[in-house]
Amino acid sequence: MKTKHSILITMIVAMLVAMSARAQTTVLSDNFTATTAGTGFALGAGVNTGINPPTTRITGSAAANLRYMSAVTTRPDTKYDINANRLRCVTDAGIGRFTISANGASAFDFGPILGSAYASPTNPAIYDIKISMRNDATSTARFSFGLATAEGDATTWDFGIQLYRTTTTIDYYTIQKRIDSASAGVTDVNAVMGITGPNSTNSLIPFTIRVTDAGTE
Repeated sequence: MKTKHSILITMIVAMLVAMSARAQTTVLSDNFTATTAGTGFALGAGVNTGINPPTTRITGSAAANLRYMSAVTTRPDTKYDINANRLRCVTDAGIGRFTISANGASAFDFGPILGSAYASPTNPAIYDIKISMRNDATSTARFSFGLATAEGDATTWDFGIQLYRTTTTIDYYTIQKRIDSASAGVTDVNAVMGITGPNSTNSLIPFTIRVTDAGTE
């Protein structure tokens, strides 16, 4: 896997947990326990309600100065806010994407914190990512979460997952896996990983992703 220069997030942020033989450390966690003040990504408002460094609602060893930053403005920033302790993106025809930043201008480099820079096939960095995703779209639009070396869409991720319905009439989600060829060691992977149970649409679906990072490719 490539060294992580950014974490790409669509809709909701995950908890990153760095694992070692001695300890377990929460790198980043956000439960969105805030009553939104407006919409968008300005400090102290919208998705960043309660975040105006050094003030923050984010916890974890890397939380200082971090905030959410819009990465694609095809979907207006006014479509994003916090609702019922969830990061919400209102339905819109445009594509939206956001990430985490320490300066509001570029994606934050998680590589040194996660140990990617020092990882190797014989001494990998292992960590967990926990995220809950809910896709209320009445269409077959995909709700995505991915990790990337550089900010970008699903074609540039190291890996990611997508939650969607294959038709508008079914009551369960399809879970798609997207893995870059350089990260997988095979050709690009874009395949169905599984489906959720019946009557699961419009419900939060929890995921735990175990990452075994072998360092730079």
